Amino acid sequence: MVPSMEAIQSILRDRQSQLSSSLSRRVLDARQRLESLKTRRPLRRPFDQLLDRSQQLDQLQSRSRRAVETLVERARQKLGATAMQLDSLSPLGVLGRGYSLTTRASDGQLVRDAGQLTVGETIHTRLAKGAAVSRIERID
Repeated sequence: MVPSMEAIQSILRDRQSQLSSSLSRRVLDARQRLESLKTRRPLRRPFDQLLDRSQQLDQLQSRSRRAVETLVERARQKLGATAMQLDSLSPLGVLGRGYSLTTRASDGQLVRDAGQLTVGETIHTRLAKGAAVSRIERID
């Protein structure tokens, strides 16, 4: 059985009405979304966001520069303290405090004990400033 012409036209009118109503709702939804987007700050004033990011970048750059300067200063202080420790332990530092280094002239061996020396032997004594050459006259 074939539907009548009026039935087909009625179905088409209903479908056209549904389609028109659906399209109207979609257009209304799209307009509302567009209005919502227009009120958002990045779309209203796009350069404000660039300005904000630029300020953040400046702040981060300043903070990183200060952090690097602090690290460098700490490293410099640590290096200074280590250099002072090394200087105090170095043979020249010891000489600066009034000690001396004495070696036998014959073989250059360091003299740590008077028993290593013989009367008449020549020795070299290094001081903080300069050196001296001596001859052993007596051993105590």
